Amino acid sequence: MKNSKVSETEKLINLEIILNNIPDIFIRFDRDYNILFFNQNIRNLIENQNLDNKNISFSDLPKELSDFLKTAYNCVFNEGRNYENEILIEYKKNRKIFGVRVIPENTNIGEIFNAICICRDITEYREYKQNYRALFESMLDGFALHEMMYDENGEAVDYKFLLVNPAFEKLTGLKKEEVLNKRVLDIMPDLEKEWIVIYDTVARTGKSERFEMYSAPLKKYFEVAAYSPRKGQFACIFQDVTLKKYFEKEVIINDRLAALGQLSFGIAHEFNNILAIIKGNAQLLSMTCENLDEEQRELLKTIDEQVIRAADISGKMMNFSATRPAARKNENIVDVIKEIMIIQKNYLMMDNIELIFEIEKEKFSDDQDYMVFIDVNQIKLTLINMIMNARDAIIMKKNTDGIVKIILTKDEKNIIIKIQDNGIGMDEKMKEKLFTPFYTTKGAFLQDEELENIKGVGLNLLICWTIIKIHNGQIIVDSELNEGTTFTIKLPYYIKPINR
Repeated sequence: MKNSKVSETEKLINLEIILNNIPDIFIRFDRDYNILFFNQNIRNLIENQNLDNKNISFSDLPKELSDFLKTAYNCVFNEGRNYENEILIEYKKNRKIFGVRVIPENTNIGEIFNAICICRDITEYREYKQNYRALFESMLDGFALHEMMYDENGEAVDYKFLLVNPAFEKLTGLKKEEVLNKRVLDIMPDLEKEWIVIYDTVARTGKSERFEMYSAPLKKYFEVAAYSPRKGQFACIFQDVTLKKYFEKEVIINDRLAALGQLSFGIAHEFNNILAIIKGNAQLLSMTCENLDEEQRELLKTIDEQVIRAADISGKMMNFSATRPAARKNENIVDVIKEIMIIQKNYLMMDNIELIFEIEKEKFSDDQDYMVFIDVNQIKLTLINMIMNARDAIIMKKNTDGIVKIILTKDEKNIIIKIQDNGIGMDEKMKEKLFTPFYTTKGAFLQDEELENIKGVGLNLLICWTIIKIHNGQIIVDSELNEGTTFTIKLPYYIKPINR
């Protein structure tokens, strides 16, 4: 028995040693608010340091803690439930935040006779959390935390939004309440599968990934850094780099234009000389050889037709090389478009395509608002090329109810001309290459024999782009495959003052 009592005593001593060395404050009290036991950390909260090491009362505790324990009394002793909350305690000229939990202590028969209080200083944690929250809320980069979703075979099929910051909403246009706890494919059904593949790799392996990719549903390029905070989850920090991609593309085009512009005139000139020799010899052969059979004459006809087509290409190269600032003056853009309409409307009717011109008149106050400082011939060439490009897109879609619509509007700084069509449209990869020299989308949609009615080698849009850039303007392309295309031309409202 003696050994047993010693053993129990040793256990109590060991327990006291343990409780005195934990970072938390530990208090045990009964139904009558008597403090039965406390560890030494309680003295960090007590002003009177001369108290007996064995005796302490509720009145010695900071008022905030004493009031909290009294509030917890009913929950713990009468209902048998834990009670916990955070409290702010001011003592010794300090302000500390404590997480406090009060737990009922039961007898062997289930009767609650004591309660245990555990206090933990969470001041630094709260400050860290507040600072983190402030950083989270104010950061310019988008942030989102996700959980991967898998099918019965363990294949990644989707992911769910768990957390997003305000920058996420701004950069994507998606609201927090619209995405939290929802699957991405429910929000964006057309999201490219590549996003899920990359994020699955991050969530499975824990290996971080950094990449740049286009999101078709959002119509933006994003630079993304993805990492996994825990298995099956991934977080990403991202930036909208759409403008960066646009300017990078513009730099590339400008570099190509500079090189191409230097060569195009000389090449076209030499090309024309060669074509003249071929055409002249073909004509001489036709005139001097009276005994040509039908097949031979057909071959000469083919040579003549291809020479004409080659001369057309050469002419476009000459036009391209000549796209430089010319004599500009203030022109009424309505008159320019109406003049083009007279010519093009009947031409498009032959392909069952309707050409429509609309003016958003509420945007214009008087006739002077329609004036823009341009080289009228270059702008006419641009609009005609745009209309013909729209016509080709409608033919490629085999649309029997083709419509090309020209819409004239403006903003504070620009005259805006939109050329809309209900043609074949383009995907993102096509749009990226649209203003590349000699690139054309036509071969992607038509067979060789169908290309007979479609003229173009990928120079028309490049010429348009160059002309508009020379006018300090901008061309914006909005297109979806099988949904049509809208080219938006922005021309500065005034470059040269107008005498009124």
